[in-house]
Amino acid sequence: MVEPPANYRVGANPSAPVLTDGREASQLGRFWTQSATAGWESVRLIKASFDLGAAHDLDKLALTVASGTASGVHFPVASYVFLSEDQESWTLGGCSRHVSPGAGVGTDREIRERLEITLGNQRARFIRFFVVPSGEFFFTDEVSVLPAKPGAPRALRPVPVSRQGLTKAVDSMRHRDWSRYLAASREPVRTRSPFVDCVLDEVGAPRDFAVDDRARSGGATRELASFAVFPCADDERISVGAGCSGGSGLLRKQEWLRLGGRQYRAFRIKANSGGALPVVVRSLHGKVRAAVFESPFVQALNGELLADPLRVSDGLIGVDSSHGGVVVLELDAVQAGRDRVEVQFGKGSKAWRHAFDVDVLPVVESSRLFGNVWPYLDWPLVADRQEAAVRDLKRHGADVLVVPYRALPVPGGGGDFSGLTELAAKFDKPRAVLLYLGVDQRGPESGNPWFDKGLLGQWLAGAYAALARAGVAREQVYLYPVDEPRGSSLETAQRFVPFLRANHPGARLYSTLSVRDALVLLPQLDVAQVLDRKGLAEAAARQIKPGQQLWLYMTDGPSKLNDPYAYYRLMGWRAFALGAEGVGFWNYADTQRGAYAGDGWDDIDSGRDFAVVYRGAGGSIVDGRRWEAFSSGLDDFQVLKAYQRFAGIEAARRLAVEVVEGKMPGQAENVRQRMLRELSVGAILAK
Repeated sequence: MVEPPANYRVGANPSAPVLTDGREASQLGRFWTQSATAGWESVRLIKASFDLGAAHDLDKLALTVASGTASGVHFPVASYVFLSEDQESWTLGGCSRHVSPGAGVGTDREIRERLEITLGNQRARFIRFFVVPSGEFFFTDEVSVLPAKPGAPRALRPVPVSRQGLTKAVDSMRHRDWSRYLAASREPVRTRSPFVDCVLDEVGAPRDFAVDDRARSGGATRELASFAVFPCADDERISVGAGCSGGSGLLRKQEWLRLGGRQYRAFRIKANSGGALPVVVRSLHGKVRAAVFESPFVQALNGELLADPLRVSDGLIGVDSSHGGVVVLELDAVQAGRDRVEVQFGKGSKAWRHAFDVDVLPVVESSRLFGNVWPYLDWPLVADRQEAAVRDLKRHGADVLVVPYRALPVPGGGGDFSGLTELAAKFDKPRAVLLYLGVDQRGPESGNPWFDKGLLGQWLAGAYAALARAGVAREQVYLYPVDEPRGSSLETAQRFVPFLRANHPGARLYSTLSVRDALVLLPQLDVAQVLDRKGLAEAAARQIKPGQQLWLYMTDGPSKLNDPYAYYRLMGWRAFALGAEGVGFWNYADTQRGAYAGDGWDDIDSGRDFAVVYRGAGGSIVDGRRWEAFSSGLDDFQVLKAYQRFAGIEAARRLAVEVVEGKMPGQAENVRQRMLRELSVGAILAK
């Protein structure tokens, strides 16, 4: 039995019992395209269970694996073999680790390796074999278990684990070996084989996977005797190894904020020993609401430790002797006027202090970007805290509700729209609702219910009525027929869009466009959300006509590796420079579904992480610095719009282009401060 079943369906045969049928892949052709090969895609752990029928002395377990990085195929991170005679008590019979990401890696060509795991003449009837893939794909063709030779020496058995403890033991080893793998050199390693045997006593202590506890403080209580504070550029990417070198020039004595806007300041703390650092921030006149956050380092899928989560501080910040600590101040402008903010790190004569003035300007700007981050509330990360997620989305300017096709009835399928009403009401009056139809998921035009004029008319009436019950007007509703149309799905969209326009001309249309060929749809769309890559957005901007809207989006991941400043904050500036009216990215809370859904705190747990938030204690949401940077970019757009009314469109666009092309952390905030300062002076002179 194999869990999960092989799921790669292009070339490989996922349904046949290929692991023990005696069939091996041919040397001709790609390993992963053959029917004798079993393949897995987007799987973090594979478990195969074997019953030998009787106990035997075992020599090794062997299988063939392949690598070809041009095709996205990599050798596994590690493999573990557990043995048992009764399925109650298990011992680690053998294991193998990949030397490093640079060892035995294929590029344009395929490399096959025979992976053999020594079992040391241990006796067993039952085998559980675990594989930890290192990328999106893993392939093998045949698993062989070889008997030991008579008289062969017997390996010392490790301490056994119970059937109940086996899962935790494997999770512990998987996490440890992923960390070792990622920490290894990225340079090619000259070894005869890319694999090495493990030491059999390295089962390791089980980890505590209580996800809500991951958001709690590290518990440091001893105060630091000495420390150093380094101010960071706004939205700077801060990793353990680089970033936030600091400088007194970053300590501005005067700040300008837009009423209703927020601003962040980050500080890197370094100390020779670990401990707790008291941090206090206060506003003297209440014009801004000041808060302190600790930003602990979390591990991304490439092994980097990055400061991203914003964990509310109780007044003490944990500082590690090797990594240091990161403190983030949030200033929330709640009332127009002048305020003074004081910050203090530490106590007494050794305290580090900084004070600055804040002018909150009553800059009211109605023009704001649509924010679309595909906020599916059924993602495991937020499914049990949907109300907190909605509040968080609204606070950060994500005001577009996308309804997946799995949540919508099919035309002619009964027409129960109660779930749509409930979802829209839960989202609390979204600015726009995108109904993702998945027209291309229903087969060819003949027999596809979306191409039935009568059924589609009934469906539209039901959808509009359901949304109206939740306070959503018809002009806020957009049909989203196909996602990122290309190839056959583009052909489907090219047939459906004219069909819809001819039969229901009042319906509004939206689509994501990710390739140049898809721009053929643009003239018929009300909203085109275009992938901002390789000049595609510029090409779309040149074709947009009055009455149409251009939105931009990005899809890079794993998202922890995306720069808070250049990737997230500059979205708002790019939108202004191109005349776009909406921005977004994939995705607010995608850390995978199923058995390997993650909590955001550690990419190794899920292997796929596009999320910008984390699960917090008590059903809360912990925001990431990347999420705040995106929100800051939306606010920057409103400042640019206000500045446009003050100085003209060309002056405002020139500043936006300067920031986008500069890509220097802190530049956006400096230009924002300059615009607000000029708006302040203009307001005074106008009186």
